[in-house]
Amino acid sequence: MLARKSRKNLIENQTVENGLLRAVGYIRLSVNKADQPSDSIENQKKIIVGYSETNFDLQLEKFYIDDNASGRDFNRPAFNEMIEDIRVGKINCVIVKDLSRLGRSLIDVGYYVQMFFPSQKVRFISIANGIDTLDGMTNITFGKLPGDQISLTSLMDEQYTIDISKKTQSVLKNYIEEGKYVAPRAPYGYRKSDSDCHTLIPDAESAIVVKDIFSMALSRISINEIVRRLNTTETLNPISYAVSQGLKGNYNRGNGLWNSRTVKDILINRTYVGDLEQGHDKYIVQNTHEPLVPREIFDTVQQLIAENAATSPNKTNVPREDNLLRGKVICGCCGSKMQRRKGSGNANWNFFTCISNNRLGAGHCTGMYIRESDIMDAIFREVKSYINDNEAAFITYVDRKAVLEANEKQLARQINEQHEVSRSRYENFITGIADKDDYTLERNKHEMLRSELQNINNQVKGLHGKHEQYLLFSNALNHKEKISQLIAHYILNVSVLANGQINVEWRDRLIVEA
Repeated sequence: MLARKSRKNLIENQTVENGLLRAVGYIRLSVNKADQPSDSIENQKKIIVGYSETNFDLQLEKFYIDDNASGRDFNRPAFNEMIEDIRVGKINCVIVKDLSRLGRSLIDVGYYVQMFFPSQKVRFISIANGIDTLDGMTNITFGKLPGDQISLTSLMDEQYTIDISKKTQSVLKNYIEEGKYVAPRAPYGYRKSDSDCHTLIPDAESAIVVKDIFSMALSRISINEIVRRLNTTETLNPISYAVSQGLKGNYNRGNGLWNSRTVKDILINRTYVGDLEQGHDKYIVQNTHEPLVPREIFDTVQQLIAENAATSPNKTNVPREDNLLRGKVICGCCGSKMQRRKGSGNANWNFFTCISNNRLGAGHCTGMYIRESDIMDAIFREVKSYINDNEAAFITYVDRKAVLEANEKQLARQINEQHEVSRSRYENFITGIADKDDYTLERNKHEMLRSELQNINNQVKGLHGKHEQYLLFSNALNHKEKISQLIAHYILNVSVLANGQINVEWRDRLIVEA
C-alpha cells in the first residue's frame, strides 16, 4: 500500500495568498477524436470549468491545450510548457477530464501521477476516473487508495492506442457504405448538418454560386469565361469562402481567385446531384442528400465537357507528357500561376503563359511567356552546381551513418529490456512490494537510455536526409522519375521575370558541412 501523505502539509505548501490552489486544466485532443463531441476541446474545457466551480478551494487560471497529439508521445508542446511551469512553481493543481487525456502510456502516466506531481507538491485531479491526489492517492468517488485503478486504466488505454487505427478505418468504411459523409470539410455549396456531421445540407449562399456555374455551363459558356465572370464579380472562391465562414487551419489559399480547374472540379462533382463518391475505391451511394443540380442537367454538362475536350484547338496527336511543374510557375508581373500550353499543331514542346487577362480582363498583366525547356535547363544548372559543391562532404556520410545505426540497434535492445524492468518495478511499487527509490532508479535508467537513443535517432535522421537528398539530386540528371521527385519535394516555385529571367526558389535544400 502507498504511504499516506499529510493533507495538512500538502495544502500548506500548495495554497496561494487567497487560500486557493492555482489550478490549470490540461486538454489533449488526438486526430482520431476530432469528430467525437465528448472529447472535443470545448467539451473538455466545459467539464473542467464545471468541476472547478463546484470546488471552492480551486482557482482555475489557465488551460494548456495539445491539439492533434498522440497519447503515447509525451513530447507535446503544451504539456512540456505545463511541466516547466510546474517546476518553477506557477502551478499547484492539474485537472484533466479523464486519465487518457494525460496520456496512454502505463509507465509515463504512473510516473507523473505518482511521482512527479507529488514531488512538486502538485495536486492532480482526473474527473471522469474519480482520482484526486489531495491526500496521497484518494479516489474522489470512493475515498480510498485506487493505485490499481490507475495502473489498469492506463494499461487498457495503452492497448487501446494499438487498436484504434484499425477500428477507425473500419468505422469509416461502414460510414461510406451507408452513405454518410466522412470528409472533415463539406464541399463548396454544402455545409454539415448541425444535428449530424455526416449529413450534407445546402449552404444558402454558396449553393447559389454552384447553381449559376452549372447554368452557365449548360448555356455553353466556356470554363474560362465562367472563371472570368466569377472573378470580375468578386465572388469568393471555395477556400476563401470557407475561411470567411470560420474555417481555421493552415490552408493554401493561392491568390484567392477562381481558376479553370476549380470550376471544372465543381462541374464534374456528382455530389451536386445528391450522390456521394468516397474512399480509395470511389464507392458510390446515390440520393444521400439534397441535390443542387437536377441529374439530367448534370449529365448534359458532362457531355458538353467531353465534346469541348474532343474539339479543343490545343488537342494534338502527340501524347502530352506529365506537367512536372504544375502549380509552381509564377508570373513575375502579377504573381499568378502560369498555365502550361502545348505548341501549335503537332509540336512536341510546351510553354507557360500568364492567363490573368483571361481571368480578370484585359490590361491586368503584361503577360509573361517562357518555354518549358528553358525552365528545366535552369533547374538542371542549379542541380549540377549543388552536386559539385557537396560531392566531397557526402563521401564521409555513409561511414558515419553505419556506425550510428549499429549503436542505435544496440540501444533499442537495451531499452526494451529496461522497459520490462521498469514496468515490473512500477507494478511492485503501486502494490507496496517495492519502495519508491527502486522504481525511481529504474525509471531514470530507462529515461537516460531513451534520451540517448533519441539523440542518435536525430543524428541518423540528419545524415540519412542529407545522403538521400544528395542521391536524389545526382540521379535526377539522368532519370525522369527522380527529377519529378526533386521538383515535387524541393522546389517551391519558379518565377518568370522580364527578359526571360528565371528564379528557382528551393525548399529545405541542405547546407552540407564538410
